[in-house]
Amino acid sequence: SYRNLLRLHIQNLLIEWGGTHDVEDKSVVSQMTITHSTQCFPTLCRFMIREDYNLDSNGFGLAEVDERLEEGLLRPLKESEIVRQLRAGRCDVGVRLVLCEEMGSTVADIILASLLTQNNERKKRFTDWGSLLLSKQVRVVQNFFTGLVLNENNGSNNEDDNGDEHHHGSANHGSENDRNNGSVVNTATILEQFERLNQAVTVLQLDKPSDWLAFSYGKKHKNGDDGSGLTMDELRRIMSLRVDFSEDAILKVCGSGGGAVVGDLI
Repeated sequence: SYRNLLRLHIQNLLIEWGGTHDVEDKSVVSQMTITHSTQCFPTLCRFMIREDYNLDSNGFGLAEVDERLEEGLLRPLKESEIVRQLRAGRCDVGVRLVLCEEMGSTVADIILASLLTQNNERKKRFTDWGSLLLSKQVRVVQNFFTGLVLNENNGSNNEDDNGDEHHHGSANHGSENDRNNGSVVNTATILEQFERLNQAVTVLQLDKPSDWLAFSYGKKHKNGDDGSGLTMDELRRIMSLRVDFSEDAILKVCGSGGGAVVGDLI
């Protein structure tokens, strides 16, 4: 179908224009200086690889400053050729939506992969303050893409790009231009790209591992065949990042679930 062909073309375009998004790629990791270019994904990989979440309240206060998140997370995206073309109004609303879905999915994969990397030199460690920072970072990125698909930052740097209270619902929206053309955009498909990452954030914000069992987060993926949820192995690895979660407490929740999706065992 046209939509499938469009998505395939956009995926290839993101590889060509966005660059590698493999956090294990040695060419990405070895470049110690974070530089900005029209290829945004390697820059985001380097930022996430170096990000520290083993924070106290003072460290959180320094790390969560909007200007820092703008520089590390949003500037690479805003300066990419793809986003520049989108902001210049070079494509219609349908193409813009698929582009934002695919870019959002890639950025969510970068962030999640940086958490799941088990290399001892780069393994993340989280305090509850660190989980708050990650939660804010994910909201910043989600808000950016929902704003982009709604065409709200067309031609300008919208000061709400990194706001905390912007575009969290899945209601239908659209810029004045799109509404005049009879187009209504549903941002729910953008937020869906962050499903697994949002699960990881929820896990990292638990008071204790057993609290996960009280959540019905994964029930809608009960069959576990759509890849939308964390596997039990990924859940275990995410829980192991919390400095105050014991291995025994984690095993009581994750057991020997192997590759099952969390929704199967809730």
